[in-house]
Amino acid sequence: MLGVAVLDNLFNEPRDTVNYTLYHKGKKMYHGISYEDCFDGRIDQHERAGIIPFDDCVYDHPKTRTKAMELERKRIRHDQTPYNNHLR
Repeated sequence: MLGVAVLDNLFNEPRDTVNYTLYHKGKKMYHGISYEDCFDGRIDQHERAGIIPFDDCVYDHPKTRTKAMELERKRIRHDQTPYNNHLR
C-alpha cells in the first residue's frame, strides 16, 4: 500500500473514485468502482440493466482511481462475488 501512496503523491492523482458493493438479501453480489460524481448514474445503469439482482448498495469514501482499482480486485478475489467473474 505504501507504493500506491507514493505514486498517488508523485502524480497527484485526484481522489475522485468510490468503491461500492451491491447486495441481495444480505449477500454480496458485485463489487465495483465509479467516479464519485457519476455514482448515482452508475447505480441507475445497474438497475436498468437488470442483470445483477440487488436490493442494497454500500459505498465508501473517495480515493484515487489506482487505489480504488486495487481495492476492487482484492475484494473480488476475497469475496468471490458471483457477478465479478472477469476480475478473478
